[in-house]
Amino acid sequence: MKKSLLPHFYEGHYCFFITFRLADSLPQSVIVKLKEKFQFEIEKINIPDETQRKIIVEDLKSQFFQKYDYQLDSKPYGECVLRNRELLKYYMIKY
Repeated sequence: MKKSLLPHFYEGHYCFFITFRLADSLPQSVIVKLKEKFQFEIEKINIPDETQRKIIVEDLKSQFFQKYDYQLDSKPYGECVLRNRELLKYYMIKY
């Protein structure tokens, strides 16, 4: 199973907002490029202190998560099916 980089909170009775993306909302080539850049940045870290390294890695994860968000939010890749008012109404009623 693939580990998610998203934070998870399981405390008490909370409402959760779940965001998902459709398969064509971000091209595979963009995902691969972002992953390669992330891996390159990780490999450049040359710090012997494991605690400091973990802090830097977590910061890089946050930066790259923002890059994914930027790609999803700024560029209309894919079909953008929910821009179709009829489909949008269907999903709003169904779910």
